[in-house]
Amino acid sequence: ERTGTRSWLKEVAALPPPTAAVTRGSFVLAAYGALALGDAALSAKLVLEAGGDADLSSLRLIDRAVGLEMLVAAAVEAGDLDSAESWLGRLAPVREHRIVAPTFDRATSRGRLLAGDLEGAVVFAERAVNRAKAEGRTMEATEGEMVRARARIAADDRGAAARDLATMVSDATSRGHLAIHRAAARELRHVGRRL
Repeated sequence: ERTGTRSWLKEVAALPPPTAAVTRGSFVLAAYGALALGDAALSAKLVLEAGGDADLSSLRLIDRAVGLEMLVAAAVEAGDLDSAESWLGRLAPVREHRIVAPTFDRATSRGRLLAGDLEGAVVFAERAVNRAKAEGRTMEATEGEMVRARARIAADDRGAAARDLATMVSDATSRGHLAIHRAAARELRHVGRRL
C-alpha cells in the first residue's frame, strides 16, 4: 500500500540513527519499502543508517548483502559508476556465500549495465535468477528477473524482456507479490511497451 508505506517511511526517516537491533531492523524494512516504491536514494540513506558504517557491519549477512545492492542500485540510478564499483567491492568478499551469491550477481549486473557491458549485464542477471530459483528464493528471483529485463532492454532485446516480465508478473501476483506489477510496468513504459 503506497500511501501507508510513504507515511511510515517519513516516520522512520525522522528517527535518530538506530543503535539497537529492533530499530536497525525497522530501518532495513523501511529501506526495502523505499526500494519497492522506486526511491533508491531514500533506500540507500536508510540502509546506511541501519548498517552503522560503509560496510553495513551492524547488519546480518543477508541484510548487509541486499543493503549493499541497494547502494549499488542508488549509484547506478545516479549514473555514478565509481560509487557503484566501490559498493560492489564491499560486497565481493562474501560473494560466494550461498545466501549472498544471487545478490552479488544482481548487483554486478547493475554495475555492468552502467559500464556499458550489456552482455555481461545479461549473463550476471541470468545467473542471479538461476541461483535464486535453485535456492527457492522467489522474491530474489523476481528481482533478478527485473534486473535481467533492464539489461535486455538496454541490449535492444525488448520483445524478450516484455515476454519475460509478463510471465514473471503473472507468477509473482499469484503468490501475492503485487508491487512487482507496477515495477515491471514502469520498466516497459520507458521503452514504449506495456504489460
